[in-house]
Amino acid sequence: MIGVLQGTSVGVGLTDLTVGQTVQLEFIGTNSSNHQVVRAGHNFTTTAPSSVVTLTSDGLLSVVGASGSTFSVQGTGPAGTQTKDLAVTSASAFVTGKIRNINGTGVANVKVKFYLANGTQKATAVTGPDGTFRAAVPTNVAGFSVDIEQADPPTGNEIYYREFAYGGKYYLNQADCPVPVPALTDGATTALPSEVVLSDRSAGPPPPPSGCLGG
Repeated sequence: MIGVLQGTSVGVGLTDLTVGQTVQLEFIGTNSSNHQVVRAGHNFTTTAPSSVVTLTSDGLLSVVGASGSTFSVQGTGPAGTQTKDLAVTSASAFVTGKIRNINGTGVANVKVKFYLANGTQKATAVTGPDGTFRAAVPTNVAGFSVDIEQADPPTGNEIYYREFAYGGKYYLNQADCPVPVPALTDGATTALPSEVVLSDRSAGPPPPPSGCLGG
């Protein structure tokens, strides 16, 4: 599958780019042992005009202007040529964090989705090769959820349970079990106070999702 973008090792979403960002396009997939691998691509192109982004053939992308439209990026990796949507947002704040396994290793290609208090989804970030992410969000987002289906496809040989630990509580990987987001400041970057730890199946079932119950 086409991979996520990474800047200085921090994952960002292709549809949450902001003016001034420079990121490197990568391809992320799994090997025969179901372990994630990161590979460089080539022949990258985009439908976005040069007034919005510049893109080199080896995948170095710079955002130079704002646009309300959605474009596409195409590149060739180990599995052939693939395409993904690209959009530039006008976010007012940023949230950074890390998603890892129980051994401390970051997990790539995990989607982190941010919601308003009423459940409306407002932004999505994707973890980079080391499990870190940066999300461009409005300051009124109230919670986030974790989606590992892209990183750990439901093939019958999944690595993780669909539950994770954060801040001493357990949460389900679904929108109706959001994790609270710290107070955000306009124009500032806020780091999540805890890392998200996925529940490895090798360690046995996790406890009940106490975070979903408000406990």
